[in-house]
Amino acid sequence: MLMTLEEFKKQNSPIFVGWSRGIVTANNKNYELFFKKVNGKSIPYVEIAETVLESRSESGIRKVVEFDGDKNNRIRVIVVNKSTLKNETYDMNNNEYHVIGIGPEAIQAYKNDAEDWEYFRYETEEGDSLLNVLFTSIGQTSLI
Repeated sequence: MLMTLEEFKKQNSPIFVGWSRGIVTANNKNYELFFKKVNGKSIPYVEIAETVLESRSESGIRKVVEFDGDKNNRIRVIVVNKSTLKNETYDMNNNEYHVIGIGPEAIQAYKNDAEDWEYFRYETEEGDSLLNVLFTSIGQTSLI
């Protein structure tokens, strides 16, 4: 994804621009600097790579979002402890989730006694909230 250098500066502070090397540094990450001609002017753009992994399944290749270290650790903790978390019901936002599966990409659960189960992917708001509920549940279980 290309973003103008001005927009990038507004979203990230502080930044360092290495004009001679063609890099921009922000938040301990380096980004490439590109120039595009727009109306006769050379405008600097920053190339922002989207961190996406590929997941292979029987139905083909699917894109998977990569998360930050903290969220990856929470996912790893609930996946490792899935035997204690599965087949339990959790309350969240006035909804009940009966968890039947936990994987590295999503939580499989029945919502409010529905007939069909759903996948609650971690990149969605509902999936992230359910991840936090399960992670907190593991923390409370280990304290007992």
